[in-house]
Amino acid sequence: MGALDSEIYSEYNSKALTAGFYAAIQMGLLVYCFGDFFNLSVRMGALIIVTVTVLISEIRRLLLYNPYKDGK
Repeated sequence: MGALDSEIYSEYNSKALTAGFYAAIQMGLLVYCFGDFFNLSVRMGALIIVTVTVLISEIRRLLLYNPYKDGK
């Protein structure tokens, strides 16, 4: 049972990291397109990209790997 849980968590982890990767790409494009409009520095743009990536991947991981979703 533990091996199956570990395999399922590994699959959920890869899905969460993939969601974070795509969020980083999208935020990178948005910062590139609108960075001059909002007068963002390179550091602020990088901070925005990293913050959104971490939040999206952690939220996705929480939604996927919720041990209480079965009512246990």
